[in-house]
Amino acid sequence: SETIRAMRDLKIDFSLHVSQKEFFDVFFSDDSIFAIEFHKERGDKEIIVSKWEAHVGPRKRRSVQFLSPTSASSVIKKIAGDSVTVIETQIYYYDGKLFSVRFLA
Repeated sequence: SETIRAMRDLKIDFSLHVSQKEFFDVFFSDDSIFAIEFHKERGDKEIIVSKWEAHVGPRKRRSVQFLSPTSASSVIKKIAGDSVTVIETQIYYYDGKLFSVRFLA
């Protein structure tokens, strides 16, 4: 069985002067380049962002896969090498009022 743990919960409670749809379109839509550019800036390579697909109820899911450099620690590099493959699952929910995105690894 597959076990997915939440990396962390971050709740943002403030107003933006854009609609939830505009926010989603800029940062999370299938046409958005934000995820790729974000990971490039972090130094990640081989970045693959899948398209959103139906999940449970009104939720949608996609995966973001990337090769991430390990820390500078020589001990970590001996164990994991110079980089590790990370597969992150993103799940979003929108019911017309509430918009949330969860990042799981």
